[in-house]
Amino acid sequence: MDHSRNARAWGAIDLILTGRSLESKEAFEFGLISRLVPEEEVQNAALTLARELADKPPAGKRTTLELVGANYTGVAHRPSMVSTRR
Repeated sequence: MDHSRNARAWGAIDLILTGRSLESKEAFEFGLISRLVPEEEVQNAALTLARELADKPPAGKRTTLELVGANYTGVAHRPSMVSTRR
């Protein structure tokens, strides 16, 4: 049994039912955000992440998102269901 996933689920239920806000540290602990950076470094961190993502091949990013989505939902998304154009 994955206790960390169960704990996150109860944390999410708490947030949904109470409607309370949470600080960035708590959001990080719940796995709602993947990185914490000091406020004065946010813009540089965002630009660095954007460059890292832009340097990766689109097909690889698309496949990764499809696989991660299937892992969380149990449903594999067909490429025709995922829009990559705006």
